[in-house]
Amino acid sequence: MKQLIIEDVKKLTELLFIGDPFDRFLVREAHFVTGITVDLDGTLNGDYYDSDEMTAFPDQSYVTWKSMKALCFQIIKGKKLPKRFHIVLKLSGTDISPWLMKNGLNEAPETVKGLFLTLRYENQQLTCTSGTALSVFTMDKSLDQAWDRQMMRFFKALEIAYTES
Repeated sequence: MKQLIIEDVKKLTELLFIGDPFDRFLVREAHFVTGITVDLDGTLNGDYYDSDEMTAFPDQSYVTWKSMKALCFQIIKGKKLPKRFHIVLKLSGTDISPWLMKNGLNEAPETVKGLFLTLRYENQQLTCTSGTALSVFTMDKSLDQAWDRQMMRFFKALEIAYTES
């Protein structure tokens, strides 16, 4: 797990809420504090959609950031900055196996319960924390380390400066 302190908050929030680099991530949860507090659960309510509509959701467990970001942006936009927010994003289950192979990891895809990115804004500081969840215990930290490196490469590719905490 790595925590990165983002140096250009405005640039990252523009990419997050207006751009598309985060669109493929799934939303586990989102919490916003402005004049009110709003908590969003990204769990997909499958019985709400018919079978044709469900094909738009590749993971069928959580909604994509792309489908929620406009709502989230409406919550925070205004004359004042939000007091705080945190958003927990997750790599789609369909993306896990290719990512494991690309990184030369021998972890069985079904044991990877999540590859996460948590974005937390508070006191005018934005931090991004990587995290992993497995269904099995292992002393091997190669998955954690590979996901940490992936997140650092992701931010570098977006030209987002950060410092490690």
